[in-house]
Parts: sequence; structure tokens; C-alpha cells
Amino acid sequence: MKIDERLSEDTNNPNLHFNRAVLYYNLGLALTENTDLEQKAKLDTLDVVFKASIESYKTTLQLDPNNDRALLYLLDAYKANAKPFYDLERNLDFLALKAESKFGLCLFPLISDQKLLFCNDFTLLLQWTL
Repeated sequence: MKIDERLSEDTNNPNLHFNRAVLYYNLGLALTENTDLEQKAKLDTLDVVFKASIESYKTTLQLDPNNDRALLYLLDAYKANAKPFYDLERNLDFLALKAESKFGLCLFPLISDQKLLFCNDFTLLLQWTL
């Protein structure tokens, strides 16, 4: 990318870092709308793209602490990075509730060490949803 080449020549330019952050943020938003990607590949790509945007916003703020716009956009980038994972977890919760009402299963999601765990009947839920 041209912006990365310019940044390699002028690493202390907060405007270049800000423009790079906006570029990656907008790329992430465009990828969010893309339905052609497989879910895992999409989540992995979005994570990399939004993290690149976040790091560029952070660098912008280090070089220009008074850049209020960069701070607001940084918060938006954090939110956009978390949203696909939040939506995925919420969908799993809805599936679990739907299966519980249909089969009377004990499906209560527990979060432990950043992993979603279910009680023993989760395999039946997977078979039912596929």
C-alpha cells in the first residue's frame, strides 16, 4: 500500500497514521458486509484488519494526544472489532435457548478462559442445528 510506504519514510507523522487507521477501519466495515467469505476466515481477517486500525489510532494519539477525532474513532474501531464475536456468541445463546425449549435440554452457556462451554447435551444441539 502506498500509505505504508509513506509511513516508512515519515514514521512520526500523525496524519499518516490517522489515514492508515481510517483506511483499515473502512476496509473492516466493507469486509463485515461481505457474505462470500467462510465464517472463520472472515472473523480472522476482520480481527487482523481492525487491530491494524486500532494500532494506527493508538500511534496517532501517541504522536498527537490532542486529536479528539482519533480517540473517538479508536473507540469505534474497538467496538467494530468486538461486534462479530459478540454477534456469534449471541447467536449460539439463541440456538441453545431454542433447543432447550424444543428438547428440554440443560444448555446453559458458561464462559471460562474465553471459551464457550455447554453441558453434556451440546452434541445433540449440534446435530439438531446441522
